[in-house]
Amino acid sequence: MSTDRRNHHIVLVPGIDDVLARMALIKAGIEQHGMRAHVFEYPARDWTIDRASLTLAAFVERDVLGGEKTHSVSFVGFGTGSLVERFYLTHYEILPARRCVIVADPQHPSDKYRTHKPGWLGRRRYGALLQQLAEGPAGFAARCGLPPIPYGVIVTSTALAPAMDKLDNQVVAASLYTPPALLHGARDVAYVAVKCDHVTRDTAAMTLITTFLQHGWFTQQ
Repeated sequence: MSTDRRNHHIVLVPGIDDVLARMALIKAGIEQHGMRAHVFEYPARDWTIDRASLTLAAFVERDVLGGEKTHSVSFVGFGTGSLVERFYLTHYEILPARRCVIVADPQHPSDKYRTHKPGWLGRRRYGALLQQLAEGPAGFAARCGLPPIPYGVIVTSTALAPAMDKLDNQVVAASLYTPPALLHGARDVAYVAVKCDHVTRDTAAMTLITTFLQHGWFTQQ
């Protein structure tokens, strides 16, 4: 194991439907490759994206780096956690961040409700977290943007047809999770048939995550 790997931390940012047991499996899988993994715990159903991102910044500084200036950090966000991850990376001091992996289903839960007023969305079971995003991709881009470090996107719960360009998949064209600009700005994009909250059960998906963290590109076994 290289010194670089010992000093390289991976921060996992769960989504709304992720449970700690699932995150523990992903953490263990990453640590098998010699990297140190941490799970950022937060009330995903209750907090807004910006509040979670601010707390993530404190978590990275205090609990992950702890003042060690020679250590580096990479991030893996799942579902709504990938939105928190993107907001954090575009609003806070990210050095010494190295890489970022975005794992998300092709559609965000608010995509189909975007024609309704934000107040309507907030009164539904989706709560304040999605009310913040109700204005859709244009408004969200102003709040967030593309990670300013090399990043890869794993689009879950869909398979790319052989004749389709992986950056122009019509299935994800209007999604908050994986908009076209995000795909085109990525260093690499991959598609897996398993849903986002089931990636721990899929060996191929786990391999994609770990290889990007190690090498900066997706490779499959």
